Amino acid sequence: MIPGKWNESGQAMVELALLLSLLAIFSLGIVDVSRAVYDSEVLRNLSGEGSNLASRGTSLPNTVTAVVNDSCPSGACDLNLAVSGCVVVSSITCVTNAAGQCTSTYVITGQATSAACHGNTSRVGCYPASPTCNAQATIPTQVQTVLSTVSGYTVYSTEVFYNYSPVTSLGGFLNNNNVLPTQLYSVAYF
Repeated sequence: MIPGKWNESGQAMVELALLLSLLAIFSLGIVDVSRAVYDSEVLRNLSGEGSNLASRGTSLPNTVTAVVNDSCPSGACDLNLAVSGCVVVSSITCVTNAAGQCTSTYVITGQATSAACHGNTSRVGCYPASPTCNAQATIPTQVQTVLSTVSGYTVYSTEVFYNYSPVTSLGGFLNNNNVLPTQLYSVAYF
């Protein structure tokens, strides 16, 4: 036996064990972060699809149904919005004065929501108006510009909420420490 050879092989085993542990942790983190990014993109596509459908004349309840069904077509679920999500489709217009000009007040004129919203409410506004609900819409400046320049125009918003749950224990740890989101959200206007 060559002096010192045994000690070097033991050191290599320790280094390998440490390296493999770090590599496994890194890989598990990549899995859950990648899923969160992918799910965000799917939500963005679903919200755009919903607003597009509503702007082309599909009723608000039928738009909600289409978005929920498209999240899990034929049982092949990217996101199952019927179980872990919420869809809110709203129609928004600008209140006009006697001269037919926009008064810079934007209201929700119709809204449909999926059955299970898990405590989520629209961030755009609610409909119908009540003492606890203001039908005035909160919309981005670009949408306000469109509504204020075209009298009688209606803009449709689709909001999609999804309760994200990681698949690995490391993802659960990251989720509990607010590194990964617990809820994903997307909104689109057409």
